[in-house]
Amino acid sequence: MMRGMGESTIAFYGADTAIEKITMNRDNPTEFQECFPEPYNNICYEAKIINPGSDCQATNYCLRSVGSYRGTKRAIELQY
Repeated sequence: MMRGMGESTIAFYGADTAIEKITMNRDNPTEFQECFPEPYNNICYEAKIINPGSDCQATNYCLRSVGSYRGTKRAIELQY
């Protein structure tokens, strides 16, 4: 169980990294996906932009990011 918590934390930080990268250019955000092989522990993350509508209740757009590490995924969503 403790190992799973560590993997969850790393996956969450991957999702957080994607959010940080996409918000650096918040006026003109760009979707992306990156993976880092060994020796960086095979961490992957992706960021998507969702326009306002049924999946996004924001005024401008929503940002969704997913971080994954060893089969564990964690997600973050921001609304602008």
